[in-house]
Amino acid sequence: AMGPLSVMVAVLALSFVLPWWRVWPVVKFGFFHAAPIVFERTRCPCQRDGPAGEGANRSRHAVAMVMQDGEYNVTMATLRSLTKHFNDCFRKDIFIFHFVQLPESLKEPVRKMHPQVRFQRLQNGSHHWLVRPRAGGRAHVVKTYALARWAAVGLFDFLHERGYEWVMSVQPTARITSCMRPDPFQQLEASGHV
Repeated sequence: AMGPLSVMVAVLALSFVLPWWRVWPVVKFGFFHAAPIVFERTRCPCQRDGPAGEGANRSRHAVAMVMQDGEYNVTMATLRSLTKHFNDCFRKDIFIFHFVQLPESLKEPVRKMHPQVRFQRLQNGSHHWLVRPRAGGRAHVVKTYALARWAAVGLFDFLHERGYEWVMSVQPTARITSCMRPDPFQQLEASGHV
């Protein structure tokens, strides 16, 4: 059995081999829970037909995320994992739909790091974001209805009007933990599935 001193020596030895931010999850959560984080690739090997951004299909594909109030940091973590394991290779347009007005000071750094990202505010009065009359004065029921309608109809109408035919919806709390190969959009088009 390894005592506390042996564990400290092992952690110290690993800190010279791996950067500290990769070792910390092992210290905090244990090896088997943290191994995927510590030893994951820093970049995915890309397998695409041509250079990034080429091809007529690129403009027909979009990734969509709906960011709830107070989920900015969670959504940005998802965006980082999506970019690292998918979008660095396939360069799809990413739409982040949000409810509150985001200041440019939050959006600008994201656009610099992820040039394919577009922010779109969902607001009352838009024909894509329909809000039914208040159900007994309960605001959360109204927002839940509007969000469900948006996820089922509005999102696809919005993107179709802008020329997109294929949409991948990603939950803001999701994490993509490994490289996505091959391009799922091309797989769907090749198989004829919607």
